[in-house]
Parts: sequence; C-alpha cells; structure tokens
Amino acid sequence: VAGMVGASLWQVEEVRVLQVGETLSVAGYDYRFEGVKKAPGPNYVTEQGRSTVLRDGETIAELTPEKRLYPVQNMPTTEAAIHSNGLTDLYAVIGDEAPNGGRTLRIYHKPLVPWIWFGVMIMVLGGIVSLSDRRFRIGAPTRRDQPKVGQGRGAPAPAGI
Repeated sequence: VAGMVGASLWQVEEVRVLQVGETLSVAGYDYRFEGVKKAPGPNYVTEQGRSTVLRDGETIAELTPEKRLYPVQNMPTTEAAIHSNGLTDLYAVIGDEAPNGGRTLRIYHKPLVPWIWFGVMIMVLGGIVSLSDRRFRIGAPTRRDQPKVGQGRGAPAPAGI
C-alpha cells in the first residue's frame, strides 16, 4: 500500500525537447541527453536514445530508451528504459525528432514503486508459509477420533434385533 501511495502521490513527470548535451533536472536527478543512434535489430529497426543520469555530479545510470519499427507489420513501438535503486524507479522514454533537431524526452520519477514488488513477495511468502501447516489451511478437513468397535455410544444392540 505504501508503494502504491508513494507512486501516485509523489510521481514527477517532465517532457521536454533536448539537444545533444543538454541536461534536464527532475526530482534531484540530472538527465544529460547524449544523442540517438540508429541500429538494426533482428526483425526491427531502432532509434536508440542515450541519457546519463547524474546525482550530485556522480553517474547513477545510463538509460537507453528505444523507438522500434517492425517493417513487416509496419508497427512502431516505444521501449522505455528503467533504472531502479530499491527506493525509486527512474524511467526515460524517447519521442519524435523535433523540427529544431532535438528529441522529445519524457522522464518519470516514481518513488516507492519497488516497494509494490517487495509487498508481492511478502504475500507470496505468507501464502507458502500458510500452506506448510495444516492448521492454517482454509477448508482443510480435521481428523476426528472414531470410536472403536464395542466402544460406541451406549451399550451394544442386542442380538437378533
């Protein structure tokens, strides 16, 4: 729950056209746009952007978002680049080329998203633990002591009746 609240309340999104070498600051991180290179893939053609993420002048990550075109289907897709540090997720998405030669860059800062995945792991672990003990299973039948022959309720029935 903390991860969902943090991701929705404190998310920061910034969209800007950047030239090669320009820097965009979002939530205490600096994203330096390094440029775009075109490359062939196995069944697509890609434009791969490159951004260096800095915090206090120190390199944190290299993000490489892509715009892919699958020529057979004539289908374009966008592949986001994600960096997670356990407390927050940083996303970069590259857009179209601007008329001035720059590129549209969309940056997301989503705090506490990794906590959502951590919560899922705790729930899975709890489910495994609950299945390991019969007493915690819902609807599991319990054993009742069966009376032994001749030790039932009351006296045995008389013969011939």
